[in-house]
Amino acid sequence: MNSLNFITLNYMNSLIIEKTSTLSGDKTSGSNHAVALMCLEDPGLLSEISNGLCDKNKKVIADCAEVMTMVAEKNPALVVNFADQLIPLLKNKFTRARWEAVHALALIAGLIPDHIMSVLPEIADLIEKDESVIVRDYSTTMIANFGGAGKMYAEAAYPCLINVLKQWGDRHANRALDGLLNVIRYLPGLKKDILAIASEFTESKKGVNRKSAMKLIKEISKNIS
Repeated sequence: MNSLNFITLNYMNSLIIEKTSTLSGDKTSGSNHAVALMCLEDPGLLSEISNGLCDKNKKVIADCAEVMTMVAEKNPALVVNFADQLIPLLKNKFTRARWEAVHALALIAGLIPDHIMSVLPEIADLIEKDESVIVRDYSTTMIANFGGAGKMYAEAAYPCLINVLKQWGDRHANRALDGLLNVIRYLPGLKKDILAIASEFTESKKGVNRKSAMKLIKEISKNIS
């Protein structure tokens, strides 16, 4: 690499946060998507994006969390090292920052089960009380994916997922039912109980819930004793 290219590359890297939507003046998520693509090509850029997760500007925080989400959708492993910066955003008062952080964490939850375990009460609280449907959706998915990381995590996820179904019924059911599919792989003794729960959603008004319920029933019925 010649000196000019090296200088140009360093210049681009140093301004990566300024290319996000808010700081670039873009009112869409297009700029964040472009930044995410740059980070996928050069994961080292994520360190600077992670600094933006504690910016004073709430919109910059949300943009950087969205970039993390977009990267995690393509390559979750790249975002694992930034879990400690994302987790505090579960309490962020800005709804968009909160839901992007929850979304990113949901995508990597199976890779960071101990992190999720440490804040499980906070996540359950979000599901119970957060006014944002998106936050509750991805919080449920986070627990669902966490429950697929091993027996200990499945045991912790199970009561949380049951509470989602009891409190919200059809609202987040497909995500909770998908989580129960993870749970039975480690806790086969719960198959009959989960079968009864899944059966309640086979007549749901929502097609996604019926689909998840039938998928769960089919899996349980393969070898239920």
